[in-house]
Amino acid sequence: LGALGYDSSIEGYTGPNWTVNVAGRAYEIGLTAGNDEFVGAQACTREQAALYAVNTLKTTLVEYTDRGSEITVNGAVISTAASVPTYVTSSVYNQATSINADRDNSGDYTVEFAERYQPDLSMDRDTDDFGRPSYTWAWKNRDIGTYVDHTLLVESYTTGVTGKTVYDLLKSGVIDKNKLESYVDGKENSIKKTDLVRSNNNDLTGTGDGVVTEVYLDSDDGMITIVSVNSYLAKATSDYSESKEYAPITVYVSDANGKNFNVDIEDVDSVVDVKKDSFYQIRISYKDNTTNGDVVLMAPAEVLEDATVTKFSADDGNNKNDTNKVTKLTTGGEEYKANVKAFYDDDVLSLYDDSRLTDNTYTVYVDANGYFLGIELFEGTKNYVFIPGYDLDGSHIAMSTATASAIFLD
Repeated sequence: LGALGYDSSIEGYTGPNWTVNVAGRAYEIGLTAGNDEFVGAQACTREQAALYAVNTLKTTLVEYTDRGSEITVNGAVISTAASVPTYVTSSVYNQATSINADRDNSGDYTVEFAERYQPDLSMDRDTDDFGRPSYTWAWKNRDIGTYVDHTLLVESYTTGVTGKTVYDLLKSGVIDKNKLESYVDGKENSIKKTDLVRSNNNDLTGTGDGVVTEVYLDSDDGMITIVSVNSYLAKATSDYSESKEYAPITVYVSDANGKNFNVDIEDVDSVVDVKKDSFYQIRISYKDNTTNGDVVLMAPAEVLEDATVTKFSADDGNNKNDTNKVTKLTTGGEEYKANVKAFYDDDVLSLYDDSRLTDNTYTVYVDANGYFLGIELFEGTKNYVFIPGYDLDGSHIAMSTATASAIFLD
């Protein structure tokens, strides 16, 4: 606060109530934005300190036209009060617009901390790979990165989201007076304001189990943004190649089975750790590549090997022999619902309600939110032995014992 121009003695940042005054002002001007659990009397973590520092870079400087004074008249000391802090402004565009181009009531540009003290740093409003409202930071015109503006996030879901749910969240007044944008995996979605009504109990287009759906509200810009992001199961077909700077993967999902991607290190930093035959949870953005999409997020999938499934539930309509998807399963005493992009092995579908169910174990792939992304019969470790020949000890072949020679893999 002192760096922004606030006077500690004028504002009461010293004395018995300093924590209340500091915390109140910090919250008011947005220094704590992004930390919903802010408590001014507690020591902050490194993460919180970094957050407050970044918020300071974006915050407007202040100044006082009068800091107050004391005069003595006939031995009596008379104090005059300080003025309230007002924004520092500039009429020069290039001196006050690298962080934002906000103006005060006079029409001049407000001067933010970074605009005065870090003139090579710039920040532009943007959207990320999935259409979420974000900031893009740059240093000397070279992009540092694009970061989601979580201060605008109203709510996040990992299940189907109905029109009524969003209506109850935002209320009709907010929905009516703001514009609406919606995206699925970075592509424009078809959600309309008419979908966001109390009577709509249907899931909004693009939402569903395992889909991360986020609702943003930018009151200053008059915009509601609804963003849905899918997760997909993928298998690396080779290790990451240092010479090519990418790793090839194959996606296993119900609507893109067998689709191949080369995951570039410029898009996914963690791709350097990719190993052949490992499974990953990926996210695909169609923002800049509307036809094929680009893999922009990648993390190892949780793998439950040799899992005994005690219960399957499947959506087979009215015909039990016409099964088309597994909706949930239970293993290890825990129930997992299917991600809407889950992949199913054909053998699993044929066995899901069969008596042989208990005779098999499965490999289950789970996403970060606890939905399963894929399931297949567990093949186990392939331990082979070669029998080049054997001798029987009698004529009753069915009841005989054979003496065999065996060659093991070791």
